[in-house]
Amino acid sequence: MILQIILLFLLTFSKPAKPPAELPLFIIQDINGNNINLQNFKGKKIFVNFWATWCSPCRSEMPSIEQLAQSVDTSKVAFVMISLDNTFDRAIKYKQMQKLNLPIYYPGENLPPLFNVRSIPTTFIFNEKGKLTHRIDGSDNYNTAKYRKLLQ
Repeated sequence: MILQIILLFLLTFSKPAKPPAELPLFIIQDINGNNINLQNFKGKKIFVNFWATWCSPCRSEMPSIEQLAQSVDTSKVAFVMISLDNTFDRAIKYKQMQKLNLPIYYPGENLPPLFNVRSIPTTFIFNEKGKLTHRIDGSDNYNTAKYRKLLQ
């Protein structure tokens, strides 16, 4: 009887599931100064990571992201590493010093609400249709079978 009351309560007051968040219209800048619409990557899975050179957890997860990028088909997966440094020059110098192959970008405007990150690193993974499938707050080891399977 108590279980039925609890179940009735949950069914009555539960909210319908939200539809998956979609890839926002967002202009980012590449290291050559070109403006790129994040939506241009639709058709591929998209791995978006917000990071900064002053962020120790960001720096520590970067090698695993680099290894993940080397282990997946980058014709089907876009890696979008968005630096939140005060200046893009810092991120570019860091990329060069660390000999990273990952493409880095700089936000050309205010972050869309979906990307209103409270801490970094924060990672978003979108499917080919631009639907958000995963959000990872904090650092992680991305060089794992779990993430390779997600990005197949």
